[in-house]
Amino acid sequence: MDKETERETPEKSANQAFDELFQIQFQTWKHLADVQMNFVNLWQDYMTSCFQRVPNARTVSDLVAIESGLTAEYGNKFSEYSKEAVKTICEAQKEMMARLEDENLIAPMFTAARNIWEQGEKADRPEKTGRRQRAKVQIEA
Repeated sequence: MDKETERETPEKSANQAFDELFQIQFQTWKHLADVQMNFVNLWQDYMTSCFQRVPNARTVSDLVAIESGLTAEYGNKFSEYSKEAVKTICEAQKEMMARLEDENLIAPMFTAARNIWEQGEKADRPEKTGRRQRAKVQIEA
């Protein structure tokens, strides 16, 4: 075993594991923000087209034709962006689950959590004993 492996504590391993998971989440949010901006730009284009075309409508049937044309033109684009967002989320979920199932990644997190829990219990025990003794003294008095 080399010196780096010997010095690696469960807390360091857990920190690295959380960092990997954070990076997956960060990249996912970054991509979803890009998709959201595509939605915003597409919506703005749609609204601009509406404002340009609707005033030219003379009858209700003209208005229906304009709206159906806009729906055909922009509906597919909205659908593509929605599919891209869902695909991004699914890929991130698969990657996160694959990392969590990796024994080298999740085991250090559990070990670190157990160590922290045990340290908390050790630190809390003397206070509880002191409180109980003080309570007994108050009751007896």
